[in-house]
Amino acid sequence: TPNESLVESIRIEKEARNLLLANRFEEIERRAAQYRHTKAMYADGFWKLGSWYRGLGLVPRSSLDAQWTARIKKLQAWIKQKPKSITAHIALARAYHDGAYRARGGGWADSVSDAQWKLMYTRLEQATSVLAKVKAQRTLCPGWYAAALRIAKLQNWDRADFTGLANEGLRYFPQYHDFHYSMV
Repeated sequence: TPNESLVESIRIEKEARNLLLANRFEEIERRAAQYRHTKAMYADGFWKLGSWYRGLGLVPRSSLDAQWTARIKKLQAWIKQKPKSITAHIALARAYHDGAYRARGGGWADSVSDAQWKLMYTRLEQATSVLAKVKAQRTLCPGWYAAALRIAKLQNWDRADFTGLANEGLRYFPQYHDFHYSMV
Protein backbone atom coordinates (compact mmCIF):
# COMPACT_ATOMS: atom_id res chain seq x y z
CA THR A 1 0.00 0.00 0.00
CA PRO A 2 1.11 3.61 -0.45
CA ASN A 3 1.44 4.12 3.31
CA GLU A 4 3.67 1.07 3.68
CA SER A 5 5.87 2.35 0.84
CA LEU A 6 6.13 5.77 2.48
CA VAL A 7 7.01 4.27 5.85
CA GLU A 8 9.67 2.08 4.25
CA SER A 9 11.05 5.00 2.25
CA ILE A 10 11.43 7.08 5.41
CA ARG A 11 13.09 4.15 7.18
CA ILE A 12 15.58 3.66 4.32
CA GLU A 13 16.41 7.38 4.18
CA LYS A 14 16.96 7.47 7.94
CA GLU A 15 19.15 4.38 7.85
CA ALA A 16 21.32 5.86 5.08
CA ARG A 17 21.63 9.17 6.93
CA ASN A 18 22.56 7.46 10.20
CA LEU A 19 25.22 5.30 8.51
CA LEU A 20 26.68 8.42 6.90
CA LEU A 21 26.76 10.32 10.17
CA ALA A 22 28.54 7.33 11.74
CA ASN A 23 31.15 7.25 8.92
CA ARG A 24 30.13 3.69 8.01
CA PHE A 25 31.06 4.13 4.37
CA GLU A 26 31.65 0.42 3.68
CA GLU A 27 28.14 -0.41 4.83
CA ILE A 28 26.70 2.44 2.76
CA GLU A 29 28.53 1.14 -0.31
CA ARG A 30 27.36 -2.42 0.33
CA ARG A 31 23.72 -1.41 0.72
CA ALA A 32 23.78 0.84 -2.35
CA ALA A 33 25.25 -2.03 -4.39
CA GLN A 34 22.54 -4.32 -3.08
CA TYR A 35 19.77 -1.89 -4.08
CA ARG A 36 21.34 -1.46 -7.53
CA HIS A 37 21.86 -5.17 -8.11
CA THR A 38 18.43 -6.33 -6.92
CA LYS A 39 16.58 -3.34 -8.41
CA ALA A 40 14.44 -3.42 -5.26
CA MET A 41 11.27 -1.40 -5.77
CA TYR A 42 8.28 -0.15 -3.87
CA ALA A 43 4.77 -1.14 -4.93
CA ASP A 44 4.58 1.99 -7.12
CA GLY A 45 7.64 0.94 -9.15
CA PHE A 46 10.11 3.46 -7.74
CA TRP A 47 13.47 1.99 -6.79
CA LYS A 48 14.51 1.92 -3.16
CA LEU A 49 17.90 3.17 -4.34
CA GLY A 50 16.33 6.62 -4.75
CA SER A 51 15.38 6.66 -1.06
CA TRP A 52 18.92 5.58 -0.18
CA TYR A 53 20.37 8.54 -2.08
CA ARG A 54 17.86 10.97 -0.55
CA GLY A 55 18.98 9.86 2.91
CA LEU A 56 22.63 10.40 1.99
CA GLY A 57 22.45 13.69 0.13
CA LEU A 58 19.48 15.67 1.37
CA VAL A 59 19.09 17.72 4.52
CA PRO A 60 15.54 18.71 5.50
CA ARG A 61 14.63 22.14 4.13
CA SER A 62 13.74 23.29 7.63
CA SER A 63 17.28 22.64 8.87
CA LEU A 64 19.94 25.31 9.07
CA ASP A 65 22.49 25.97 6.33
CA ALA A 66 25.14 24.87 8.83
CA GLN A 67 23.65 21.37 8.73
CA TRP A 68 23.79 21.40 4.94
CA THR A 69 27.44 22.51 5.09
CA ALA A 70 28.20 19.73 7.59
CA ARG A 71 26.61 17.20 5.22
CA ILE A 72 28.79 18.46 2.36
CA LYS A 73 31.91 18.07 4.50
CA LYS A 74 30.88 14.55 5.53
CA LEU A 75 30.35 13.54 1.89
CA GLN A 76 33.66 15.11 0.86
CA ALA A 77 35.40 13.11 3.60
CA TRP A 78 33.82 9.95 2.24
CA ILE A 79 35.10 10.75 -1.26
CA LYS A 80 38.55 11.47 0.13
CA GLN A 81 38.53 8.02 1.72
CA LYS A 82 36.97 6.32 -1.34
CA PRO A 83 37.80 8.50 -4.37
CA LYS A 84 36.40 6.01 -6.92
CA SER A 85 33.06 5.51 -5.18
CA ILE A 86 30.21 6.28 -7.56
CA THR A 87 27.81 6.19 -4.60
CA ALA A 88 29.71 8.89 -2.71
CA HIS A 89 29.95 11.11 -5.78
CA ILE A 90 26.24 10.80 -6.55
CA ALA A 91 25.34 11.60 -2.94
CA LEU A 92 27.58 14.68 -2.98
CA ALA A 93 26.15 15.86 -6.31
CA ARG A 94 22.63 15.48 -4.89
CA ALA A 95 23.66 17.45 -1.81
CA TYR A 96 25.00 20.29 -3.98
CA HIS A 97 21.77 20.20 -5.99
CA ASP A 98 19.83 20.46 -2.73
CA GLY A 99 22.07 23.38 -1.77
CA ALA A 100 21.28 25.07 -5.06
CA TYR A 101 17.59 24.99 -4.20
CA ARG A 102 18.42 26.34 -0.75
CA ALA A 103 20.39 29.20 -2.27
CA ARG A 104 17.62 30.13 -4.67
CA GLY A 105 14.89 30.13 -2.04
CA GLY A 106 11.23 29.38 -2.60
CA GLY A 107 9.97 32.67 -3.98
CA TRP A 108 8.96 33.62 -7.51
CA ALA A 109 11.86 34.11 -9.91
CA ASP A 110 11.55 37.91 -9.79
CA SER A 111 12.00 37.84 -6.01
CA VAL A 112 15.32 35.96 -6.18
CA SER A 113 18.31 38.26 -5.76
CA ASP A 114 21.33 38.24 -8.06
CA ALA A 115 23.41 36.84 -5.19
CA GLN A 116 20.95 33.97 -4.72
CA TRP A 117 21.02 33.15 -8.45
CA LYS A 118 24.81 33.25 -8.45
CA LEU A 119 25.09 30.92 -5.46
CA MET A 120 22.54 28.56 -6.98
CA TYR A 121 24.49 28.29 -10.23
CA THR A 122 27.79 27.92 -8.36
CA ARG A 123 26.40 24.95 -6.45
CA LEU A 124 25.00 23.44 -9.63
CA GLU A 125 28.44 23.70 -11.21
CA GLN A 126 29.91 21.98 -8.16
CA ALA A 127 27.35 19.18 -8.56
CA THR A 128 28.18 18.86 -12.27
CA SER A 129 31.89 18.72 -11.50
CA VAL A 130 31.38 15.96 -8.93
CA LEU A 131 29.39 13.84 -11.39
CA ALA A 132 31.97 14.44 -14.13
CA LYS A 133 34.60 12.73 -12.00
CA VAL A 134 32.70 9.43 -12.20
CA LYS A 135 31.09 9.89 -15.62
CA ALA A 136 32.84 6.82 -17.01
CA GLN A 137 31.02 4.76 -14.37
CA ARG A 138 27.58 6.24 -15.09
CA THR A 139 26.19 3.05 -16.64
CA LEU A 140 26.71 1.28 -13.32
CA CYS A 141 24.14 3.31 -11.39
CA PRO A 142 20.84 4.95 -12.34
CA GLY A 143 21.44 7.43 -9.54
CA TRP A 144 24.08 9.13 -11.71
CA TYR A 145 21.52 9.87 -14.43
CA ALA A 146 18.84 10.86 -11.91
CA ALA A 147 21.23 13.37 -10.30
CA ALA A 148 22.38 14.68 -13.68
CA LEU A 149 18.79 15.19 -14.83
CA ARG A 150 17.91 17.10 -11.65
CA ILE A 151 20.89 19.38 -12.24
CA ALA A 152 20.03 19.79 -15.93
CA LYS A 153 16.50 20.92 -15.04
CA LEU A 154 17.79 23.67 -12.77
CA GLN A 155 20.38 24.68 -15.34
CA ASN A 156 17.57 24.91 -17.89
CA TRP A 157 19.25 22.68 -20.47
CA ASP A 158 18.15 22.72 -24.07
CA ARG A 159 15.29 20.24 -24.56
CA ALA A 160 17.23 18.07 -27.03
CA ASP A 161 20.23 17.75 -24.70
CA PHE A 162 18.01 16.99 -21.73
CA THR A 163 16.05 14.38 -23.67
CA GLY A 164 19.29 12.83 -24.93
CA LEU A 165 20.57 12.43 -21.37
CA ALA A 166 17.25 10.96 -20.19
CA ASN A 167 17.14 8.54 -23.12
CA GLU A 168 20.69 7.40 -22.40
CA GLY A 169 19.71 6.64 -18.83
CA LEU A 170 16.59 4.84 -19.99
CA ARG A 171 18.67 2.67 -22.34
CA TYR A 172 20.62 1.32 -19.39
CA PHE A 173 17.89 1.46 -16.74
CA PRO A 174 14.50 1.35 -18.53
CA GLN A 175 12.54 0.71 -15.34
CA TYR A 176 14.03 3.53 -13.29
CA HIS A 177 10.94 5.71 -12.87
CA ASP A 178 12.85 8.84 -11.81
CA PHE A 179 13.85 9.37 -15.45
CA HIS A 180 10.25 9.30 -16.62
CA TYR A 181 9.29 11.70 -13.85
CA SER A 182 12.10 14.07 -14.87
CA MET A 183 10.96 13.98 -18.47
CA VAL A 184 7.42 14.94 -17.52
